[in-house]
Amino acid sequence: MIDPALSQHDRGSLLAELLLTMGEAVVTVDAHGTIVLFNRAAEHLFGYAAEDVLGQPLGVLLPEASRATHAEHMRRFAQSGDGRQMMEGRPEIQGLRRDGSTFHAAAAVTKTWQGGSIFYTAVLRDVTERRRAREAIEERNRVLAALAQAQENFITGMPVTDVFSGMLDLLLDVTGSEYGFIAEVLMTADGEPYLLAHAINQMNWDADTARFYRDKWQSGIEFHDLDSLYGEIVTTNDVVLANTPPADSRSAGVPRGHPPLNAFLGVPIRRGGVVIGAIGLANRPGGYETDMLPGLRPIASTLAALIEAYRSGNERRRTLEALQRSERYSRALFEHATVGLMLVSLDLTVIDANRAVELLLGYDVGALNGQRLAALTPSRYHAMDRMQFGQACRTGVLDGYEKHLLHRDGDPVPVRLHGRLIDDDGEQLLVLEVENLTPEIRARRTEQNLAKAQRIAKLGTWEWHIGSGEFWLSDEALRTLGRTAAEDISGIDAFVALVHPDDQPSFRAAIEQTLLHDDDLRLTHRVVQPDGGIRVVIQQAEMLASALVV
Repeated sequence: MIDPALSQHDRGSLLAELLLTMGEAVVTVDAHGTIVLFNRAAEHLFGYAAEDVLGQPLGVLLPEASRATHAEHMRRFAQSGDGRQMMEGRPEIQGLRRDGSTFHAAAAVTKTWQGGSIFYTAVLRDVTERRRAREAIEERNRVLAALAQAQENFITGMPVTDVFSGMLDLLLDVTGSEYGFIAEVLMTADGEPYLLAHAINQMNWDADTARFYRDKWQSGIEFHDLDSLYGEIVTTNDVVLANTPPADSRSAGVPRGHPPLNAFLGVPIRRGGVVIGAIGLANRPGGYETDMLPGLRPIASTLAALIEAYRSGNERRRTLEALQRSERYSRALFEHATVGLMLVSLDLTVIDANRAVELLLGYDVGALNGQRLAALTPSRYHAMDRMQFGQACRTGVLDGYEKHLLHRDGDPVPVRLHGRLIDDDGEQLLVLEVENLTPEIRARRTEQNLAKAQRIAKLGTWEWHIGSGEFWLSDEALRTLGRTAAEDISGIDAFVALVHPDDQPSFRAAIEQTLLHDDDLRLTHRVVQPDGGIRVVIQQAEMLASALVV
């Protein structure tokens, strides 16, 4: 609608401007900021009828906080010279609907003169959803960057309490929670599970809890009473959501001096389907929703990897430290360990090797002592050995170095070496753990044979790693889909796009059910091949650790 107070000439000119942009919201104001034109698309966007806003100041369509800024932009625009031009520096504005809600809009503003009067016409497009999608991507990238940093911090030796505290800060930020904890599941001597908190905040509830937190933090705070909301995470191996904890039958209340508990979300940290830890979050304004869980999965997956690595590191550290506690005890442990162990000097001479290494390489007892490691290694590894062991001497750690050692009969034996630099009465030695990779190599060959069998049986497989988003299709699966390895099926969304459009909702629902409940996926559906042909396939999948495997 157009203000009837305008002259016939002005009305005609503005109407022509409107007709050029019928599909977009159009709002025109005069030099005083009074609304003189408000088309139907604008009515739909702002929720006003045109007669309700014509003659009103433009501020009625703007949030109060942005009115002064917008007025300053209009003033500068008015002084920018003659002619039609885009209003610079204003790619997006925030609008205010009649119901009080706000939205973001892309705005193109032009300045025109009609009959000696100046008018400003804004063409608006609602970009709220586009903005939300962009913010969601930015948030996801921020979370992934934080997870990568946490893993790097752990690998480079940051104290584990600091690593997990950083992860807890990330969880609180992502969910808007007031406080929470990250804990590992351990077992008592009687086989009863309990939680050991690696990160917890808001413990300074009163003088007693502040003292308890100070005394116990470094060694870890334990929670043994699992008859509680946080205990339900461990006992059920499932998500615990309680938005009214005082009325929840699973709640055991809170200790004296504890801050109010208004809402609680508990998320299990799983490895191989077994709960190995727990996340507890409290007091998100408005409570918690199940649609938050997919966003927390990458964090839970990373925490599972960190807890497992922490446990593995503890186990290896305990083994190596045991070598130094008692000569007799250490010798017995060294000799009878099922894992291969070698003591090597810094010039890479074998000082001692246990029976597991001697059997692996086919030598008699004591026959390896005094040999140079180079003589036990194919020549192609000599340069890499100097680099790897030189770095181990500088850093004190050798971790996961894969190479071959030579069997007594000359055959290469694939091994993986872990090591640590120790001080033996003033002499520095490398303690090497020698892991036999022959079973792993055989497993790889088995995998190759399996791929061949799948080709014969026309049985394809795919894997989706939830935390990293990495997606893999076997060659036979590609052939079933009518695709080649060169085509880009880079993720689960690209894969779902190959499913027949009518079957995609049920396929996505089946995947979501599998992710939420660790259920097996079983589904028959159609896929569309590049030539338009339809093929019916049967999908069967299960969750393995943090991957969905078909």
